[in-house]
Amino acid sequence: MEPRVRLQVLDDPPAFFELQDAWLDLLRQTGGTPFDTPLWLGVSFMYFFREGRLHLFTLYDDERLVGVFPLASLERNGYLWVTSPAERDVTDYIEVITGQQYRRVFLQEILAHLKGLALDRRLVLDLEGLRGNSPTLWTLQQILGERPELRIQQQVLTRAPYLSLPDSYDKFLLGLKPKERKKLSKRVRRAEKLAALETARYTEPGEVREQLYEFFRLFSISSEEMRNFLTDERQAFYLELAPLLAARGWLALYMLRIDTETAATALVLEYGTTRYLYALAVNPWIDEDLAPGLVLLLRIVEQAIADGIQVLDLLRGDQAYKYLLGARDVPVYRVVVGEEIPDLEPRPRGNLTQVPAL
Repeated sequence: MEPRVRLQVLDDPPAFFELQDAWLDLLRQTGGTPFDTPLWLGVSFMYFFREGRLHLFTLYDDERLVGVFPLASLERNGYLWVTSPAERDVTDYIEVITGQQYRRVFLQEILAHLKGLALDRRLVLDLEGLRGNSPTLWTLQQILGERPELRIQQQVLTRAPYLSLPDSYDKFLLGLKPKERKKLSKRVRRAEKLAALETARYTEPGEVREQLYEFFRLFSISSEEMRNFLTDERQAFYLELAPLLAARGWLALYMLRIDTETAATALVLEYGTTRYLYALAVNPWIDEDLAPGLVLLLRIVEQAIADGIQVLDLLRGDQAYKYLLGARDVPVYRVVVGEEIPDLEPRPRGNLTQVPAL
């Protein structure tokens, strides 16, 4: 028996922040990622949403918030195109925020509402960033199996490697393949013999904002792709969002230095029992024998284990460095639903995880 609930759809951007307390309470109950928080989605909306209409879907059981899912619509060549309002190049995952008992009815209500909005236009719901283990993906497949008038297309956009972490750093190292463990140990010993590598971890909002400028500098010199990615607008987005996340205890900025020179930097999202390696860059002018990226990655792993973290999510992208420590993959999908689905263009994507080899 499905729960008796009430759908409310908001179109005013301040709702991201007005709902913040109830939204975060819901996330604590249902689980989620930093990309599901009203801070991330609200600030992303403010900086990157250009045109169209916001539909912030909420579900209530009596007066209790039990579901949230922000979407945005845009008319395009006779279609009503509905997508996440989050900027896809800075947001790795999306998810319907609700409990298992409400997910099916919430998605059915959302589809019915969007169908009513479409009128004589053809509805297309385009969801980019659903992980292979997403309960939303599984529930959508179930619902659409009962709705023959709706088609569904799934594309594997990329993969998201992750590390399962044991309860000690020694166990983590012992869990690596012997050949890889020997290779890593040799590289780290050589680096530590050649130079004193010092790690700084910034978590206070003021420190994070101040150090972000060095973070931007290192990314800009690391590759032309990263220099092009870090537009003034994206830098402003990170300068506003990162201190807000840090104030909640959800972000740490790492710097690995040799004397006064920054050799590597990383932005880590610290949310729940998972750490998310959002960005990592290596100074191209530092001797490769010092392996600064590898050293910093290992120190992030060590810190996560010391904090009792169970998973280090390396986020979207299958760059080679992510597999140095034995990562496993989860596919990340683009899922498109509609009565008629136009030809879909490939979605090239650049983000801060696109870094050189370590």
